[in-house]
Amino acid sequence: MNQMELAKALARALLENEKRGKAKSFSSLNSLRSYFSAMSMEDLLGIATQNGITNF
Repeated sequence: MNQMELAKALARALLENEKRGKAKSFSSLNSLRSYFSAMSMEDLLGIATQNGITNF
């Protein structure tokens, strides 16, 4: 998985966890994905681990 794919998966997983299975909105997803895409792969993996997200 490359950095952009991880950023997208992480954004989706965080929004789904917050809303219990449903992403809040497309714009929220895009905002988070954009934010995460500017981070390093190491930072993204750290955020995923801290939030218990392992299925990306």
